[in-house]
Order: sequence, then structure tokens, then C-alpha cells
Amino acid sequence: MEPLEVPVWGPLTGFTKGQQFGTKNEVWHAIATEALSLSFKWHTTHSDKKRLMVRCQNHHEGCKARIRAIKSKRVGH
Repeated sequence: MEPLEVPVWGPLTGFTKGQQFGTKNEVWHAIATEALSLSFKWHTTHSDKKRLMVRCQNHHEGCKARIRAIKSKRVGH
């Protein structure tokens, strides 16, 4: 059985479901970089030790950009 290929975030690849980050700070850095490159502002809707949820600040104008990061129990990321 081949290992599952997990897409890696990069400034040119963007976010996809299933990506893994080592720390919450890595997620914050990726979100900030993505927001700058796409010229949008984001708003934190929830942040604690296990979850981080952000969405486009202009969601009331139709922007549907949302990111949800959860610390995995199995992987520890």
C-alpha cells in the first residue's frame, strides 16, 4: 500500500483539503502569505489549542474564502 500523498502548501499552490502543518504558527504564516498574495483581509472566527478558523473579512459581500485547521489526534499536527 502506497502512502497517501498530502499536498504541501506553497505561495503558488494555495490551500487544499488535507494539508498538514507542523505548528499553528506555520498555519498562521501560510494564511498571512496567501492573504497578501491575493490581496484579501481575513478575520479569525475561532482560535484555541486545537482549532483555528479564519474567513474572508468581506464575507458579507460574497467572499467565500474560509480556512479551518484542526490539530489531528492521530498525526499530532
